Formats: sequence, structure tokens, C-alpha cells
Amino acid sequence: MLRLVSVILLALVLIMAASAAFAYRVIAIPSPEVLPQGVYKLEVSAPFNENALDKWLPSYRFDGTICKGLEIALKGGCPPDRWRANNTLLNLTYQATKETASMPGFGVGVWNLYNSSSSDNPKVSYFAGIYKSINVGMKLPIKVVVNYGTEQLEGLSGGVIIPFNKKFSAAAEWIPEGKAGNKSIRTPGSDSGFTWALGYNITPNWRVKYANIDGDNAYGLVYTNKWLTK
Repeated sequence: MLRLVSVILLALVLIMAASAAFAYRVIAIPSPEVLPQGVYKLEVSAPFNENALDKWLPSYRFDGTICKGLEIALKGGCPPDRWRANNTLLNLTYQATKETASMPGFGVGVWNLYNSSSSDNPKVSYFAGIYKSINVGMKLPIKVVVNYGTEQLEGLSGGVIIPFNKKFSAAAEWIPEGKAGNKSIRTPGSDSGFTWALGYNITPNWRVKYANIDGDNAYGLVYTNKWLTK
């Protein structure tokens, strides 16, 4: 039944006919800048961890704005041979202010607000962050993100997104060590570290990405679009 519901939801997402929009995001840490109003993203990825029991750890993530300035995200994962619904996590982010020519934008949020695998949910984490686009002589401005958080997001984290053009971009970030159970927001057993990624837009809707997570490789496919509008 769960698989049938998942297939139906995926089909509904993919047939929503609307104009596409793309927003450059950091890799694993929260972005204090939410997606443009009405935009959603669906990502399926496959991180590879040599030290894990299941070396390939397929995962999914859905991000979408549900009202002005408020973004919801669902993320989860499972071993390649079976689905685990109890791995689902819920994130919420509120963009309080937009950036201006002289001032950064500001956002706050809670990650792992809901953890389906734990009633006491030790992973719930709060963060506040700023973001700013900076012109450095390239065709498009780079974007810098700095966050401060609790639990899995404990301490400072940050990243930079570099769009070389409208199709090809790179990103790099520092992920905090964290203090919650399964403490990393990356893969189980990982601590803080440097992560970088490359992305290429095949079409305005479809994007492929590669990430290097502390030496481990991850591959992903991202679909971006807008909700049906009148």
C-alpha cells in the first residue's frame, strides 16, 4: 500500500504542468533562503559509504514552499533491498527577510521536527542563518550562506554556491559535527567535514548532481517545477 501511495504521489508531482524555476542551494546544511513561492523540488540520490553495512544508501528528498516564506521538506532513506517508511524526517524553514543590495537575507528553521523512527526524537535541531549574493566578476553572482544551530546542526556551518552559468554550478560547504544521536546530517557515523558538489541542468526541469562527502561519492537526480496555478 505504501509503495502504491508513493508511486501515485510521484506521478502527480511529475505531471504538474507549469513553468520551471531553479534555485541554487547548498548541499546538506539548511538554506535560510526558501524556494521561490510555489516552487517544489524532488530529489532522488544514492550516496555510497564504504564503512556502512549497506554501502549504497538510496534516499529521497522533497522541498516545496507551502505559503509565502515558508518551506517544508521531507527526507528519508532506505537500504537498496527494502523500503523503510520509519526513516522519514520533516524540516521547516521560514525566510524572515529577503536580501537587499546592502543587507543579507535572514531565515530560521527547525530540522527533524518529526522523526518517524523515534518517539522522543533526539535529532530535532534549530537553526538561524543568513545568505547573501555577491558579485565577483562572473556572469552570475555567487551566494554565501552562514548558519548557527543546535543538536545535529550544533555550532557554525556555512557554504558557497558558484553558478558558472545557467546550466553548470558548484557548491562547497562545512557541515557541523552535531551532538544528537546518529549525529551527522550526512551519513551515519560521519562527523563534521568539508563537502563539495557539482550540478548540471539537463533541461529547465531536470538536473543531475554529484557530491563528494568526506571522500564518499553521491549521485542524484533533481526535478524542479511549480505547483499547478490558474
